[in-house]
Amino acid sequence: MSGRNNHLHRPPDDALWSTAGVMITPHIAGDGPESEERKYRLAGEQLRRYAAGRPLRFEVRPYLLEPFESR
Repeated sequence: MSGRNNHLHRPPDDALWSTAGVMITPHIAGDGPESEERKYRLAGEQLRRYAAGRPLRFEVRPYLLEPFESR
């Protein structure tokens, strides 16, 4: 498993969106007593949904990352 923090928005046609074996997740900020458990629980749920072919919760849609002015 590898991670990368991308500060810059990627364009919708960026090859990263369709690269096999890549799962793009949002940056998670903030930390509290329950945050570790919640992060792992959500990641597990997302992986189970993906493996079952079900829609992901909080799915990143590339077109939403475009600046509002260009939509």
